[in-house]
Amino acid sequence: MSGMVTTADVAFVNGIRVHYTRAGSGPLVILLHGWPQTSLCWRAVLEPLAADYTVVAPDLRGYGLSDKPPTGYDKRQMAADMAELVRTLGFERAAVVGHDRGARVAHR
Repeated sequence: MSGMVTTADVAFVNGIRVHYTRAGSGPLVILLHGWPQTSLCWRAVLEPLAADYTVVAPDLRGYGLSDKPPTGYDKRQMAADMAELVRTLGFERAAVVGHDRGARVAHR
């Protein structure tokens, strides 16, 4: 990525640690990966989107570097994790993009 500043961090939401990558500034866009991927699947679109938006690509619970608790893998819980992540990052709202499992979480 050419000159774009991306950061990786962890937020504590709903009792678990959620790993995410963040880039850009402006309105928030959350990118939700599918199965069996992680947030890395969005690396090609982070830079173009970050020109105009704050882009956050989290690893859903149970994936990548996020915690893997014994329960909570229903779409409603995973959506609640993402809603809490939005608030934890200091935003009130976000545009949400997802595919595969991430699309079903986004729908919730």
